[in-house]
Amino acid sequence: MKVKILGIFFFLVFGFFVFKVSSDIFFISQETRRFSGNIFDSIFSLENIDDIDIVFRSVSRLQFPSVRQKENKRIKAVVLPHHTILGEQLAEFWNQIAESANPKTIVIVGPAHENQGTGRIQTTTGIWNTPFGKVFSDNLRIEKLIQSGAITKEPLSFRNEHSIGTHISYIAKLFPDAKIIPIIAPSIAGERDARMLVEIFQNILPEDSLLVASVDFSHYLISKESEKKDQELLQWIKLRQYSKIDGLDASYLDSPFSLETYLLWMDSFLARDQMLDHELIWHENSGNLFGDPNIRGTSYFVFFAKEKSDKEKADHE
Repeated sequence: MKVKILGIFFFLVFGFFVFKVSSDIFFISQETRRFSGNIFDSIFSLENIDDIDIVFRSVSRLQFPSVRQKENKRIKAVVLPHHTILGEQLAEFWNQIAESANPKTIVIVGPAHENQGTGRIQTTTGIWNTPFGKVFSDNLRIEKLIQSGAITKEPLSFRNEHSIGTHISYIAKLFPDAKIIPIIAPSIAGERDARMLVEIFQNILPEDSLLVASVDFSHYLISKESEKKDQELLQWIKLRQYSKIDGLDASYLDSPFSLETYLLWMDSFLARDQMLDHELIWHENSGNLFGDPNIRGTSYFVFFAKEKSDKEKADHE
């Protein structure tokens, strides 16, 4: 009898162990996964991102653009903040993008804020749930990135990563048919990594893709100190002084790699006999924005890279 009871006990313990191992395999922390072809896709929630409700409220008021500009002046690349407190401002910028372009693939490049993960450049496949619908990853192109050896697939790194998550709801509302390629990098990534990534982009991205560099700029300084850093960085951007931009700390920006990816991607159009206008759309500081320039805050830049009009191309020639 005792032998039988012990047998049942060990059977139950073994069954629990098998169940636990299976759960670890098929679940990423609290994220579920689904099988799609040969790819396991993580399912991501935005609910735990700080102040994401501000973004949700701003997105809920957005109207789907009635007319999209189809000829010339399409926006091909942008630099946008990811600070969720800027929900209303981000809605305005995303609306401008939606009026100009209708990309089928949107690449979001941002910092791994906690230097999480193991790769210098990281991505994931997945599905992002929002109150405005689901956003799916561009699995085919992501697999090509992974196969290149330049980027690692690390879904855990994207859990609650707001450099990506802040923008997802705007995409769900304004670009419901678009798929995304999320990319993050820790602080060690720099110009060399950005150049390698842009070279791959030139071979795999469709002509109508949009690149979003998700970057917040000067951190932890009062407005006057922040402005000095911002002006220095603007000059380095203008002169493409990557040696200056590489390795900058958070007092200048939170992702030199993401900014460099934007600049290199924009300049790659010229090498392909295409021309883009690089425009500074907005520059602000959280201290000024919220009424106290003496508090330590964050600065923001918004840049758009647009196609030149036929007239501008002709004038240039």
